[in-house]
Amino acid sequence: MRYIKLFILVVIVNTNLSTYAQQAKDDTKQLEDLVNSISEGVNMRNHSMILNAFMHPSALIYSTYEGVSGGGHSIKSNTAQGLADFIKDSNDIIKQQFDSVKIERIFNGRAVVTTYYYVTINGKKSHKGEEFYSAVKTKKGWKFISLMFTLEAWKDE
Repeated sequence: MRYIKLFILVVIVNTNLSTYAQQAKDDTKQLEDLVNSISEGVNMRNHSMILNAFMHPSALIYSTYEGVSGGGHSIKSNTAQGLADFIKDSNDIIKQQFDSVKIERIFNGRAVVTTYYYVTINGKKSHKGEEFYSAVKTKKGWKFISLMFTLEAWKDE
């Protein structure tokens, strides 16, 4: 009887660990897809894809940049709606690509995602930098609640 109880306990623990591992894998994939949907939205001028990645159109976006357009270090804020409108209204061909997407942490329905990105405008190198996303898991899946990114001049080295 004692061995049966031990066996049942081992089966339950293994099942729970397997379920947890699968959920973590699913969450990671969903978060990667969410980041990529923003890039696709930029590349395809699809402002809806950008907005759909965020929890709300008023989700905050902060950028820090140095040495771009001849300026020193500066901070600028915007919203998801502002980014979507900028992409929708732009006459330029803006392309964004990622060098890496890393899920830094997933815990209790919250996540932190970092990327390293590059942007070309009208086929010419424009800027690059790091992005830091904060996300929450909703009934409809993961959504970003904020984005902070660095913006650095991207020049041939």
